[in-house]
Amino acid sequence: MSDFPFLYLDHGRPNPDLVDKVGMVALAFAQPVSVPDRLKLQATVPDAFAGFFKWSDVLFTSESMSDVFSAVVYGDADEGDEQALDAFANEVETWIRGVHAKHPLLFFVGPTPALPGSAWADWSQSRASEVVLPFLEKYADTHPEALLADDDDNDTSEPMANFGRVDLAQMQVLLRSIDSERLAGSGAEGKARVKKLLARFAMKD
Repeated sequence: MSDFPFLYLDHGRPNPDLVDKVGMVALAFAQPVSVPDRLKLQATVPDAFAGFFKWSDVLFTSESMSDVFSAVVYGDADEGDEQALDAFANEVETWIRGVHAKHPLLFFVGPTPALPGSAWADWSQSRASEVVLPFLEKYADTHPEALLADDDDNDTSEPMANFGRVDLAQMQVLLRSIDSERLAGSGAEGKARVKKLLARFAMKD
């Protein structure tokens, strides 16, 4: 029995070499989230990756509005500052635990690659083939809009107040952020499933 409430990919201190100007998170929910609750949740998203919101009933992505991610992560600290990185990691963990308490999650993909050493991240990676892969396979079957190019229905004049639908661009970013070998697990069947999944989202393994 694990003490971890959901899969958290990229949990831990951010890798300072990979903290970029843009950050994006992905949240996969166990049950559909209503539109009023989506708007409430959006209002709580940390500033570093708040702005461009994309939703379906069970999947939410949020990407920083412009090249602000690294600046918000470090604040007044120097780039690479470990205290700033740890403070940001703690902020994200506190936020996502709060989200999970109201809307149970299957998995969460953090906003930037993390350094190795997190027990939660290791546990999550070990279960990706059991949780993430089936979710994404079912998602491709039940959400055909996710196989299409950007719909661009987000009102860019007020990006913080509106949201569009999860489309191909978000799905490709999500898939690139997950280790395909961990996603496949052991055995040829898992690898074949991942290869088929990537092809559905116009990606190669």
